[in-house]
Amino acid sequence: MNSISDEILIHPTSLFRESLHLMKPFRNWSETTFQSYLNDVHAYEKYCLNQKIEPTLGQTKLHFIQKWIKDQGEEKISYATIKRRIASLSSITEFYKDLGVIHSNVFKAISVPVGATEYHSPIMNFEQLVEVHQVINTFKQENIDVELTVKVMLYTGLRNEALTKLKVKNVLYEQELLHYESGIVNSKHKVQFFPLPPRLLTLLKQHIQNYQLIPEDSLLFGLKGLPLQNKQLNRITDKICDYLDWKGAERVTPHGFRATIASLLDERGVNISDIKYLLGHSNKDTVNYYLRRDKHKIERLRIELNKIEEEISEALENKNLNEDRNREVSTKNIYESNEIKNLEKIHLSEEEILRLLDKHPKIALKLIEKNLLY
Repeated sequence: MNSISDEILIHPTSLFRESLHLMKPFRNWSETTFQSYLNDVHAYEKYCLNQKIEPTLGQTKLHFIQKWIKDQGEEKISYATIKRRIASLSSITEFYKDLGVIHSNVFKAISVPVGATEYHSPIMNFEQLVEVHQVINTFKQENIDVELTVKVMLYTGLRNEALTKLKVKNVLYEQELLHYESGIVNSKHKVQFFPLPPRLLTLLKQHIQNYQLIPEDSLLFGLKGLPLQNKQLNRITDKICDYLDWKGAERVTPHGFRATIASLLDERGVNISDIKYLLGHSNKDTVNYYLRRDKHKIERLRIELNKIEEEISEALENKNLNEDRNREVSTKNIYESNEIKNLEKIHLSEEEILRLLDKHPKIALKLIEKNLLY
């Protein structure tokens, strides 16, 4: 493999088109197959250049590919075509990943949604996530408590159906994990473990204790405080979007939270295989086997999820602090403005102005500027 790598002389800044041509001698492709790959690369290159991004092997980011899929859907590109394009680019990327030219293949973490010509949720950036956290705190003041549901949806990346099936018994306190099993589906037994960041784990414990839940009870609740059902997740995200005035293509769906956490982890340099683990995998072994086999993936994810939770918490505190300060300044300005309006109706002596300078210097200076002396 090293001799091949030396021979093709490709590096992370190489263009996809160049990489494809140099890869061709190592594949038994017909000219038709190669042309198909070339067409798919051309479609990707055209999109990258329109977005002012170099279409290189090392430039590719998960959130960018998700955006490309979404934009293709809006252009009414067929599901089959989008899926083929992703597969072609994944094949090229995987070839150079195996050679050690690049370290990850984000295309392998992409799942093209069926019916890709329809609208799909955008991926939120960090600032938007902070806004979402602020909104769910506001809802709590209105006796609408969906904080736990929204945070579990974000930090696990679980799909709607899986979230509705979570039970209290799925919380593994000692291991600080959330455990999910989908059961037998098409002969596959899906088992997942999600590291729980400290604040989320504390929130889970408080939630279970406050509502006196037992192991078989549903873990998550909807807007009305009832056990979570599938459509209620959409109502929760709709309410958040309405509050933030996110309209049209800005509106986030439950799937958008899944895509968001995957994108955040990718941007932070988390291995694609670890991201894929978070998004789900299938096997038939025992729970203990999973915990032993996947220990390192779980711990790597735990480190990054803890950091994300902490950074969101700090950003939210700073945002709330700044808003409180702005309100204080605004209130003070209104007060001072009203004081001046009242004082403009009368004339003050120099002695009165001096006393005012001592107690309210800003107001006194404004009065002096207006020549309110006699």
